[in-house]
Amino acid sequence: FIELMVTVAIIAILSTIALPAYTQFTVRAKLMDALAATEPIKLALVKYAIANGDTSGLARLHWSTVLSELGVSNEYFGDNSAYVKNAWWSHSAREIRVSITNIDELEGRRFVLKAVDPDFPSSWRCIADDDDDMLIPTKYLPAFCQQ
Repeated sequence: FIELMVTVAIIAILSTIALPAYTQFTVRAKLMDALAATEPIKLALVKYAIANGDTSGLARLHWSTVLSELGVSNEYFGDNSAYVKNAWWSHSAREIRVSITNIDELEGRRFVLKAVDPDFPSSWRCIADDDDDMLIPTKYLPAFCQQ
């Protein structure tokens, strides 16, 4: 009987450690869909900056007009994605923003990449804020974002 109690105790301890780690892992895996949604926007921004000298021509345009101007389709978000509701470039904030959907822990939050140089956006950094309900908490960001 004692062996059974010890086994139950060990399983309980392991499950309290493993379940949160598993949840975090599955959320991060789903966020890779959000990261994929940023790739065509990042590439199009670089092409636009090369062709026009910088991205200032995108200022004060509605995000849907910007995507059209960049030639970015919605194949990575909206109805075509399980986890990405929308993705867009905010010129004023110098950010690519991705609205997350269908991930319980992150429903309604945003995955945000900020351009290091907004005039020639070829390198990016992830934005997270554990106190802001609009942004993804740091613990869920992909590993390369946590460096």
